[in-house]
Amino acid sequence: QLFTVDGIDHETWFAYDKHPDDRIKLHEKYEQYVMNEFVPYIIKRSKEANGRKKVGKILVSGCSMGAFHAANFFFRYPETFDVVIGLSGVYHTKFFFGDLMDDTIKAYSPLNYLSEVEDPAKLKSYRQNKIIFCCGQGAWEDIMQDHMRQLEQVLKAKKIPALIDFWGYDVNHDWPWWQKQMPYFLSSVL
Repeated sequence: QLFTVDGIDHETWFAYDKHPDDRIKLHEKYEQYVMNEFVPYIIKRSKEANGRKKVGKILVSGCSMGAFHAANFFFRYPETFDVVIGLSGVYHTKFFFGDLMDDTIKAYSPLNYLSEVEDPAKLKSYRQNKIIFCCGQGAWEDIMQDHMRQLEQVLKAKKIPALIDFWGYDVNHDWPWWQKQMPYFLSSVL
């Protein structure tokens, strides 16, 4: 089953005219909605569709901003999500908040919080789960390439296996490429 959830990035991450505290608090409400209402809905529907009392974890994926969200949901809730496929994402909040980095903002910046994860259960989940990040090396992918290289280093330092895949110099930050990448990676995890 495939489920999609709409975002509110224009009110949070991209609402540069709003105070940073208001933006991050609204994002926290969005995350609570996803985790407390949308995920239970997915689980309920999956149980109904499969006639099961219990269902497995959830694959989370996204392109561009969706990859940022997918990474955060996956790394913040590894007990809920067991596969992440992130295509052409940014993984540091500096892109949205500049140098501002309080504890709340840091909690949504994978390149910052992952290096501090020490919880053995969380690390075990990461290591058992499937992690895939990809971006092209063409137009509009410079920041994404940099973030993926940093993410690769953090994951290696934590001994967390991941597929970090850089596609060619003709692969741009655009839908035609994501439409090729997503089925390619889905076929390796389904």
